[in-house]
Amino acid sequence: MDNEETAAKANQTIRPSAHEKCPSCGGEMQFDPHGEKLSCPYCGYAQEIQPASEKIPIHDYQYEGEAAEEWGKSTVTLHCPNCGATVTVDQHTTAAACAFCGTPLTVQNDPAAKLYPDAVLPFRISKKEAIQSFKQWIKSRFFSPGKLRALAHMEKMDGVYIPHFLFDCATSSDYTAEAGTHYYETEWVTVERNGEQVQEEQQVQRTRWEPVEGTHADIFADFPINASKNVNSKWTCLNFDLKDLKSFTKDYLYGFQAEQYSKSKDDCWIEARNTIENLLAKRIINKIGADEVRGLSVHTNYKNRKFRYALFPVWISSYSFQNKRYTFTINGQSGEAKGQAPLSALRIIVSILLAVGIPICLFFVNHILGIVCLLIGLLTLAVLANPSKK
Repeated sequence: MDNEETAAKANQTIRPSAHEKCPSCGGEMQFDPHGEKLSCPYCGYAQEIQPASEKIPIHDYQYEGEAAEEWGKSTVTLHCPNCGATVTVDQHTTAAACAFCGTPLTVQNDPAAKLYPDAVLPFRISKKEAIQSFKQWIKSRFFSPGKLRALAHMEKMDGVYIPHFLFDCATSSDYTAEAGTHYYETEWVTVERNGEQVQEEQQVQRTRWEPVEGTHADIFADFPINASKNVNSKWTCLNFDLKDLKSFTKDYLYGFQAEQYSKSKDDCWIEARNTIENLLAKRIINKIGADEVRGLSVHTNYKNRKFRYALFPVWISSYSFQNKRYTFTINGQSGEAKGQAPLSALRIIVSILLAVGIPICLFFVNHILGIVCLLIGLLTLAVLANPSKK
């Protein structure tokens, strides 16, 4: 991806939370992933987080938001010329690096956002635990070079809340298809047995097709779609448990960053709808309950569309190996790791050769052993048939 393409993505913002001073020593308070509290890393002072609301807000799909509320105190916005990300930092910050690629950043104007987060999945994995997950992930790269574990150098790791839209909807689908039922017929076929052509009975599978039609109703709640253009879905398909979803308060952001959505709500809904339609097709096929289904046509109406704007926790970092940088992410809730890794052509070729070669070797060994056993048997018979005369 060149700089012109990535620069076009620079409509998102990563915002730090407001700074909370420790009432004991004056240090910066941070959210503790292992408890619903803010803690001071310097003196150990801790205070409980008060939830903003017991009920997480949800909006009708047409809701467009209001004037953006500040997520923290006065900030400046820094633009990444390499990957297109936009990072918002404290106004007193003199230098910063992109959380996605590590590139030094330059100052630009702060773009406003219309939607304010409704919900957040708090970090449950500490930075120390995330680093350990990275080490375990590196060890599991079987098709990577053997030196990777020893030479991979992890760079700065950032805890970032990634934006997601959570969609609710009710669906009503009309469908038509052909349902196939398997049955078997007995046929006489000609086969070769011991060098002769003989007639044998054989069971042949047939399919009886019948037209079917019907309706299917379904409900989807909190259907999540990643709203970040910077987080590559190829290596960040991380699974989150939405049971831990909390009503948003800035306290969860202390010590972390939060990216502003860069994919619009409408674009995310199109992605959600495509995924939902694939799920509906599978559910309708299961509902038909035939041995086979072909020609499925589904027309779906969507009702009661609603959404939430939520933030999901992800540890983002990169590591260098042989002068190349590879990106990886770690689920800030579960510790699941995914990312990019170099491949070893030698290991892949050897694995293919072993996968193909071992069965072939066993085949020949089996035949050779069979021949050897046959020869031994013949030799034994010959000895028994012609005993030595005394």
